[in-house]
Amino acid sequence: MSRKTAAVKIAITGIISSLIIAVFGFFVQKAFISTLGVKVSGLNGVFTNIISVLTMADFGVSTAIVFNLYKPLAQKDENKIAALMQYYHKCCLAIGGIILAGGLLLLPFLSFIIKEETPSINIHLTFLLFVFNALFSYVLNYKRVLLQADQKSSKINLVVSVVSLVSYSAKLFVLYKFNNFYLFILCNIIAKIIEDLIIWKIVDKKYPYIHKKKQLDKSTKADITKKIKASVPHNVSSYVVYSTDSLLLTYFFGSFQTGLYVNYSMIISAINIITNNLSNAVSAGMGNILAKEGRDYLFINTKRLSLFNYWIYTTISIALFFCASYFIRLWLGDDLFLSDITVAAIAINFFLNGIRAPANSALSAAGILHENRFVPVAEAIINLTTSIILAKLIGVPGIFIGTIISTLYQHLYNYPKYAYELVFRQPRSLYLASFGKKLIGFLACAIVTFFIINLLPEESSPIIGFIRNGTISCLVPSLLILLTTAKTPEFKYFYNLFRSKFSR
Repeated sequence: MSRKTAAVKIAITGIISSLIIAVFGFFVQKAFISTLGVKVSGLNGVFTNIISVLTMADFGVSTAIVFNLYKPLAQKDENKIAALMQYYHKCCLAIGGIILAGGLLLLPFLSFIIKEETPSINIHLTFLLFVFNALFSYVLNYKRVLLQADQKSSKINLVVSVVSLVSYSAKLFVLYKFNNFYLFILCNIIAKIIEDLIIWKIVDKKYPYIHKKKQLDKSTKADITKKIKASVPHNVSSYVVYSTDSLLLTYFFGSFQTGLYVNYSMIISAINIITNNLSNAVSAGMGNILAKEGRDYLFINTKRLSLFNYWIYTTISIALFFCASYFIRLWLGDDLFLSDITVAAIAINFFLNGIRAPANSALSAAGILHENRFVPVAEAIINLTTSIILAKLIGVPGIFIGTIISTLYQHLYNYPKYAYELVFRQPRSLYLASFGKKLIGFLACAIVTFFIINLLPEESSPIIGFIRNGTISCLVPSLLILLTTAKTPEFKYFYNLFRSKFSR
């Protein structure tokens, strides 16, 4: 299968899988809030983020293994693949042990973060169930990295879709029949075990040679160790930047505010799953491009993806701001909204994170972890410091504005220096100029959309308001981006690609 065909297949199956998961996830969340309440929903979000601390025990092992699998898969080196997978299996068993030990150590400190009492929920028992879910994931799911590195993620997407469908049906039954949070979590654990076992069997059938007893050579072990050491600050940073918002909300403002944020977070996650599938479909291909065709073609491909992401994330971020309140009214009812300034900060951060994906893919494909290992440490410090200070000064929006500030640091320093200068051998100014144009373009699209929507009367019907704002939010940015990028080589590439496919 060609690289493009594999990417398209992964993207299509990933989007279908994501849509199934997202749609049923919204039904389950509605049932969750109506049966267990917003506060318990907030607790669920907090526990999920605390578990993110434990999963940092991965230390970037999976990233290092995937990077080292690209070349032997391209060369069909079965012995090297077998050695890598057996080494990764041992690592996953060790990570599982660390997760279990870390979970037990964190138990006494839960009441420090969760200050409010929820009589129907034992937070310590609940947390242990979350820990076991994470433990089983690492012990059982190690084989899926081989499918991901080999651009066979479409098989994973199919399994995830079917298992998620059954799991969500079970959750709805449990919520409405028993109104029980513990049984709800058990549904997650059982579904994850079943999903991992099915993928385990698929990998065994497709790659039977991975069970050959092979020892990994010292040079590869040294390379993996180097990347693992470099991944530690990256993983810590990712946790601080992406997983502490719920913890800070709970600590400063209580679990009810966290419960409100969980609803917006679900919308963003549903969108992210779809958009990330488009990006992830080519991430393994990026490693293949670098291995076979070199950095020049990787640079060209990254610029194409940058235009694609700019278009997609500008449109979706603006639609998120103007449509989220209408969607939540349709989905959950009134009085479950965050303030407009908070939603605006969430939307801006969504945009900034979305347009960084191509540069991140290039860094990942090139295995750049050690060289920029101190960058995420600075990002984490900036994020946590500014979020805490701004939360005290301006309230809930400050937490998300702090995240925006730390993400800007990545765009202004990390990607110009390490993606452009180190990987592509291009001047930093090229990235800064490109980022500046994208940021100005995004703000211009948002302002024009804002004025057009505000010329229209406020719509009392949520479904009409959602459709109206969504249509305007998609058409206006798309038209403006089309007018400003139509003459670029990247746009012409996509235009010619679409025209050739359409003609055929």
